[in-house]
Amino acid sequence: AFKKSLPFWLTSIFILIYFRIDTVMLSIMKNYEMVGWYNAAYKALDAFYFIPGAVIAAVFPVMSRFHVENKGHLKLLYKKSFYYLFAIALPMGIGITMLASRIIHFVYKEAFAESIPALKILIWAEVFIFVSAITGYLLNSINQQRLFTYSTAFCAALNIGLNFIAIPKYGHIGASITTVITEGMNFLLLFYFTNRKGYSIPSLSWMLKPVIATVAMAVVVYYTQAYHLLLIIIFSALAYFAALFAVKGIHKEDINTVKEIIY
Repeated sequence: AFKKSLPFWLTSIFILIYFRIDTVMLSIMKNYEMVGWYNAAYKALDAFYFIPGAVIAAVFPVMSRFHVENKGHLKLLYKKSFYYLFAIALPMGIGITMLASRIIHFVYKEAFAESIPALKILIWAEVFIFVSAITGYLLNSINQQRLFTYSTAFCAALNIGLNFIAIPKYGHIGASITTVITEGMNFLLLFYFTNRKGYSIPSLSWMLKPVIATVAMAVVVYYTQAYHLLLIIIFSALAYFAALFAVKGIHKEDINTVKEIIY
């Protein structure tokens, strides 16, 4: 039992390392003021971490069961989960990039203006986290958890190495870029592993629909800059989901199919 659980423990440790080591390295190589700027941007993202976590909590036990009972249902559930996480992550990335200045000033005021460029960069690490989380847990569900461990181990080492290069020269901005590179590499490795095991992501035509809806949302964000931040968020969210429905990027049948599969 311990031998089987070891990859899960190691994966958690490696993820924790490359999530938190940048703050430690910033405090050693730079100063605590810069750590504060970095953490302010990082904390602005914490509210979104529950979304992929909630999806994984719902689908992982079912994915593990389907690995034994019905691999066709497993492939379908993986594709649907990946698609909808991407459909949430992409507009989140674009929206926060466009509104980073407003968000930082709203939450932290002028003292944390240096956090704005960090937030614009770090949000793209969050986008990668959304899609890599479901991909990593697919490997866990098909008893290939060691591949998830290999990926996170490599990324932990990569993160530390890049931080040694980036932080002395670029400070918290360098740490932010390193975080995005690390999460991007983790996704690419996990995508490679799952694809080799016969589990592909949704087709390009599927993925274009959230892209189109995100463009519509970005237009609304651009033309509502004079409004209060909360109103901008509401209007842009409504525009996104209206556009996604219009291009048939979300279907009632999808929701019913997932419910039938899970239950």
